[in-house]
Amino acid sequence: MARNLTLVRGEGAYVYDAAGRGLIDLSNSFGSVLLGHQDPVVTSAVLDAVRTGLPAAASLDLQNRLAAQIAGDLPGEQRVAFFKTGTAATRAAASAARQVTGRRLIASCGYHGYDLMWEFTPPGQPNSEGVLHCYHLPELLDRVLDEHADELAAVIIAPDYIHVSPQYIADLFHRCQRAGVVTIADEVKHGYRMLRGASVNGAGVRADIYTYAKGISNGWPLSCVAGDERFMDPLAEFVSTLTFEAPSFAAAAATLDRLTELDVQARLGTDGGRFVSEATKLIDAHDLPIEMAGTGAAFQFVCAPEVEEIFLPHALAAGLILEPSDQQYPSACFRDEVVDDALDRLGRALTAMAASRPDLVGREVTQLDRVQSAFCQMDGLPGRPDGWSLAECVDYVTGQL
Repeated sequence: MARNLTLVRGEGAYVYDAAGRGLIDLSNSFGSVLLGHQDPVVTSAVLDAVRTGLPAAASLDLQNRLAAQIAGDLPGEQRVAFFKTGTAATRAAASAARQVTGRRLIASCGYHGYDLMWEFTPPGQPNSEGVLHCYHLPELLDRVLDEHADELAAVIIAPDYIHVSPQYIADLFHRCQRAGVVTIADEVKHGYRMLRGASVNGAGVRADIYTYAKGISNGWPLSCVAGDERFMDPLAEFVSTLTFEAPSFAAAAATLDRLTELDVQARLGTDGGRFVSEATKLIDAHDLPIEMAGTGAAFQFVCAPEVEEIFLPHALAAGLILEPSDQQYPSACFRDEVVDDALDRLGRALTAMAASRPDLVGREVTQLDRVQSAFCQMDGLPGRPDGWSLAECVDYVTGQL
């Protein structure tokens, strides 16, 4: 189901409903379908694995090949442990840091999965699992480092490139490293999407542990943790019945090969970037209170919540599937004529929206709209908004929980 819509198949950048209507998918299963729906090479690799008759059995050659590919895309000597979801991978990474350091507290910036471990609490108050949230604010992170450095097993940071720069994210990591605290780069959303491997490496960051999921297997259930031997040893026994099922490993190995073959990161930057640029012009032409934020690989329609409630149904009616209150993740098939088609559909949606709600025409996007959009997308703040004190930031965050 997608937005009360039953989807029956997907191909490339499109998904189709029961009536045969094609819709352009900009959600792509929260970004996990990086190559596009039904990529022929990935599909063939999965079917070959199924036809062996041993789809749930461990396949050491596939595991070793995939581990070598992922480790080779990271700096230094790395080992890899596999899981089924991004949430499982982030929990495992935190558990490994706790076992190695003998400490319990974890500091966090960003969203790391739907799990009680990552339950959000007000700044300065650890949750029931011993996690302190810093909401991407350097001042809050510094406070946690000053007060708890000798209690912290690790700081886990989910990088965001919609509302802050790579340099901003790098600064958060460097603050932790100067304090001598283990760092975990949660690359579940952006790993292999922004560049091959960890996005933070492109910002000059070398983390102690990395987690991946969405970018590695084109929608098949697989995730991993990567790090050096001391952090990987505690994860040797973290296995479940289907941890090593062959189809997902086959999908992942084929996906990583295709990412290189198709130069996907460059393609997303160019074609997705064209969409962001032209979408901005369309929105300006309709004089509606929406802005574009982000890059070609991941972007967001920024607006007030009540405006989004009006915009999304019009977008869906025009044949665009968008992720509500979050970033959009185009696939590698989002290019050329597909981008043109998406812009045409967006234009129709904006025209219908302006006609149905003329009171919105001429309204401006406010700073609070931008703050709210950023918080919904990154579970944090992109620095202190203009004129806000740190206390006001804390009050805002607390009010959103």
